[in-house]
Amino acid sequence: MNHYNLSQDNDTVYIVMATYNGQLYLEEQINSIIRQTHSNWKLIIRDDCSNDNTLCILRTFEISDPRISLILDYHGNVGCTQNFSKLLESISPIATYIMFCDQDDIWKDNKIESSLSSMKMLEAKHGSKANLFVYGTYTLIDEKGKLLDEPSPNYSTPPNLNLLLSQGYVYGCTMMINSGLANYSAPIPISSENHDYWISLVASMCNAKVMYVEEPLLFYRQHSQNVSGSYKDSSFFRRIKRFFGLQEKELIESRYKMFVSLKNHFLNLGIENKLLNGYIASFQRGRFAPVFFCLKNNIRRRGLMQTLIFYFHLLKVKSV
Repeated sequence: MNHYNLSQDNDTVYIVMATYNGQLYLEEQINSIIRQTHSNWKLIIRDDCSNDNTLCILRTFEISDPRISLILDYHGNVGCTQNFSKLLESISPIATYIMFCDQDDIWKDNKIESSLSSMKMLEAKHGSKANLFVYGTYTLIDEKGKLLDEPSPNYSTPPNLNLLLSQGYVYGCTMMINSGLANYSAPIPISSENHDYWISLVASMCNAKVMYVEEPLLFYRQHSQNVSGSYKDSSFFRRIKRFFGLQEKELIESRYKMFVSLKNHFLNLGIENKLLNGYIASFQRGRFAPVFFCLKNNIRRRGLMQTLIFYFHLLKVKSV
């Protein structure tokens, strides 16, 4: 991949990190940010009322590095998604480039540089006023930081509404967005499954220009406390369990609420989407209507088995 020349670039990259009881891996993650080859960054952290040593660790870093700032507010414990929403709302008026950071991963040294290079290439092609979205993949590690014998997932299929109405597959820890997309995305509604999914949906709704970075730029840690899904979720036996379990149906119903919020969010901006409106309306008719609508409009998941699971559980959803 050809990289845009950043040698004379003074753009500040804002990194938002939502923390909660992250003492086990937090120092390793922040140190990996400090080691970045692109050093012009600001790390903005909001802690969600941790009851371990997280705050002490954060304050130590804040004192030692002026690029690191800890947000203290009166909102209390709001959960991971709203934690990221508060962070995004706080910096979207001033930040040109924004990255999202989990508390337990490890960034490769060139993560910011490579992401910003891709962003600059998008800017050169589409202009800085366009809504721009860079994302990629990761390398899997275990709790102790050891590489797992698993290939990096391929998420190169561009995020579009036909796929996103059935599943979210872009990880926030791989993202960089510009100010235009950030302003469309904030605030993230309470009905959102997570910040990753919401931003992907917003990007598809406002026709963001997208670039996929094939090189894995972070080590994504797998452990029992993962907020996002485990790589094991894609195993054959897990899929069979999902096929017959209730979780998928509940997930579809929960996502319906997120899609209604998405529709209202963009109606307030004077933007409507025929596909989104039709999908929501099919749920109101109930039973077979959502499946027929999805088949007619090529709303599916990225794999055949996942698509069959999705359609099967759509049939279980009662009209709303």
